Amino acid sequence: MLLPQEARTGHYNTSRSFHLSSSCLAGTIVPFKLSDIGEGIAEVTIKEWYVEVGDEVAQFDNICEVQSDKATVTITCRYDGVVRALHFGVDDMCRVGQALVDIEVPEEEAENVLPTGNTEVEKVPVPIQRQGDVT
Repeated sequence: MLLPQEARTGHYNTSRSFHLSSSCLAGTIVPFKLSDIGEGIAEVTIKEWYVEVGDEVAQFDNICEVQSDKATVTITCRYDGVVRALHFGVDDMCRVGQALVDIEVPEEEAENVLPTGNTEVEKVPVPIQRQGDVT
């Protein structure tokens, strides 16, 4: 019977490692709402998404393209974080003030992006993924 290299030599690799990234740590979910884009526009149609759930985003990254009866506008991100939910599909209508996406921001940055007294925010623990885990 043939033994693995470690058994034949008596040397075993007992070290283990795992990988952490910013998307694996607990954070705060922040709703990214459609702002007033001017000219009396109250609702828009989502024309294209530039992000997907799980994507890491930074301030000023393109999130989506929206169209109203007056203009087509590219919406950019206000936060650094990870996209956790898309609330609309392509060709869906979104009103000003509705959440377009949910973005998980690092806990230490959440205080800077949330208005005082916001009750719509959810703190979510995200499981740590170890190297080699399949998600």
